[in-house]
Amino acid sequence: MRELRPVAGSQPWWAETWAFSWVGPPAGFVRLAVLPRQRKAWFWAGVVRADGPYVLCRDLDLAMPASVETLELRGHALWTHAICETPFEHWTVAMEAYAVAMDDPTEAWRGERGERVGLAFDLEWECPSPPVLPSEPYELICSVNGTLQLDDDAWELSCFGRRSHQWGVQDAGFWRRVAIDASQPNPSWAELSRAGAERGPVLVEADEDVPILWAV
Repeated sequence: MRELRPVAGSQPWWAETWAFSWVGPPAGFVRLAVLPRQRKAWFWAGVVRADGPYVLCRDLDLAMPASVETLELRGHALWTHAICETPFEHWTVAMEAYAVAMDDPTEAWRGERGERVGLAFDLEWECPSPPVLPSEPYELICSVNGTLQLDDDAWELSCFGRRSHQWGVQDAGFWRRVAIDASQPNPSWAELSRAGAERGPVLVEADEDVPILWAV
């Protein structure tokens, strides 16, 4: 099922984007974008723990999904799907992949060097009320429930989160910005929280062409 079917724009970087986040702990996010003019899809998933490394899975060179009804993506050591169970009310997102755990989170801005870890989850987002203007891009507060696994560590999650559905020319404007002191070599989880990250996924830009998402 689909909530909306926006008409794809003619711009080269026009994209339809779905984003999901949860506060945990652990906290995390999923973002996937379909770029019809590029004939490809982009995918990010991240997990943040107060006492653990930043975990990131990112692939910006995926084939477009065969169907936007299930939004299933497959890549090297990556499988994910996002399913609209009930329009504007209930989504399920699952993934199995290898990700990179980085003791220095700013490594995500460079070579993404870190320890390879298994990342898997099966989570549901349920929203108590539909968007006010469902014909426009929107963001909803949701309850989030399900399971999350990092290697041998597993969690049962029951928390609140957000999800959004956006479309338009792909840029960093879809994401909340926070000011981080770039002179600090390793912004900590606490520093990001003080910057307002408790409101949901935030964007820290290191490169204008490749946005980096933090979820804390």
